[in-house]
Amino acid sequence: RSVAIKSAGFHVPAGLADVVKQLEPRLQLNLDSTALDGAVHVELRDNEAFMRFDQFAADGLTIQHRALARDPVTWTGWEVTGSLTLRDGARAASLTLAHGDIRLQVAAETSVEAITLDIELDEAPCGDLLDAIPDAMSQVIGRATLAGRVGGHARLNVERAALTRVQELEARTGIPQADPGVLAFDIPIEDACTVTALPPAVDVEALARPYVHRFHDGDRTLRRKVFDTAHDDFIALAKVRSQAQAFIALEDLNFRRHRGFDQEQIRRAVWHNLTEGRFSRGASTISQQTARNLWLGIDRSLGRKIQEALLTRELEAHLTKDRILEIYINIIELGPGIYGVKEAAEFYFGRSPEDLNLIERIHLASLAPAPSAYSLKWRSGNVDEAWHETLRRHIRRMRRKGYITSAQAAAAARAPLRLLDRSPPAAPTPASTAASPVHHSTTDGEDSPPPHGAPQHGSADPVDRHAAIASGRSAAAP
Repeated sequence: RSVAIKSAGFHVPAGLADVVKQLEPRLQLNLDSTALDGAVHVELRDNEAFMRFDQFAADGLTIQHRALARDPVTWTGWEVTGSLTLRDGARAASLTLAHGDIRLQVAAETSVEAITLDIELDEAPCGDLLDAIPDAMSQVIGRATLAGRVGGHARLNVERAALTRVQELEARTGIPQADPGVLAFDIPIEDACTVTALPPAVDVEALARPYVHRFHDGDRTLRRKVFDTAHDDFIALAKVRSQAQAFIALEDLNFRRHRGFDQEQIRRAVWHNLTEGRFSRGASTISQQTARNLWLGIDRSLGRKIQEALLTRELEAHLTKDRILEIYINIIELGPGIYGVKEAAEFYFGRSPEDLNLIERIHLASLAPAPSAYSLKWRSGNVDEAWHETLRRHIRRMRRKGYITSAQAAAAARAPLRLLDRSPPAAPTPASTAASPVHHSTTDGEDSPPPHGAPQHGSADPVDRHAAIASGRSAAAP
């Protein structure tokens, strides 16, 4: 059984669009404004479906899926040529995706025995790559301009039996195992592409000076952070270097050596997630987390990661490592409505961050992966033995990496951890912490929260140290 379809500007009928939506409800496909061009040939055999595409385009196709972006993604200008085969327990694809001068070749095969993936990006202008990204996946960086040309490739090859062996060994021994297969990638965007202009809301260079950052927290309350030592809510890196070292040790060991991205951590995260069969470990560096906290908000989507990559590159290009780290420790979320180590030290211990001991500093750094969940879990002030063991494991890690001495490690392992009781009504309720902070541009002077579904991004306004900070208002840089 086979069918061949050729079309030129054919608009999908409403009835057919409804059928497609029912076939794949998870993607939430919207074909109401979709125009089909090109040709597609479909063959149905016993337990097998074969599809061949020839410059096939579904212009205006809209997909809503959290893996792509927070908002619905509308695809325009992309063509597909190649084949797709589906059979019992296996899928294979050999496709070329094209958008103007962009050519992305994908060869993939999954079966019960193995996973193989090869991606090749033909060299193309960096600006064309950015233009090819749908608007919903580039809301913050879409108006940027890039110069240069870039190409690259990525390859993955692994047997599922090897993944299973690694999973069993790591579960039994707790020791990370060697890579179970081949993973290689080289897409040197940070070297090949140069940002010639960024949108006005993303003034990276101004972050080197006194700066006001406005955002909406999980309760949609407008918040502001002033990145300047003259402001009471800001703490200089020089005063809390030991606390910053704890974040580096736990979050980004290679922070001082990489240029924003840690390929070794990316490799480990890919293998870990493949072994677990789910996304349970990220590989974001401190620089990436800083970019995300400043402009993007929190969601695990491809669109966010693409934007985060470009913004991270710009942070690394224009700011010193110390300034990135200083901003990070002042804006990182460490509990519901708690941003930065100064607020966190006061909330959890009733003291300033300079006065915390080693185990307390490690506790704060350990909150970073899931701040709201951990904060609610320990809000009574009582910490269970499992968390104590987690902290002791971090202590051993810091000793092995040379951040602390053996004597300091031994003292910290024996020290009690005393948190303040923040039980209700003093603590925020779970309902008020469900939402991610909404980092929203307020350069137009409006202080009202963004509408539901508005882009989550941040703005930071340069301020005059003597006039603006004293008055609590932002002002244009002189």
